Amino acid sequence: MLLKWKSHIYVLYGATYDETRTYDMGARHFVIHKLWLLDPRYSGQRRETELNAETDDWTKIQGILTLSVVRK
Repeated sequence: MLLKWKSHIYVLYGATYDETRTYDMGARHFVIHKLWLLDPRYSGQRRETELNAETDDWTKIQGILTLSVVRK
């Protein structure tokens, strides 16, 4: 998945989240705490970054692209 955040493209490679289930209604709720991102412009330690729900402004996410390939 690709994510555009603060005018840069990142590759999403993981997330930290909690899942809550309501057994009487059978519903599942997810709360995302962090998105783990790779910045393709850099290499080494500078390449990895995170989008943190507590400290970052998630309204600056400008777009998300999910690409799937099916082999025939």
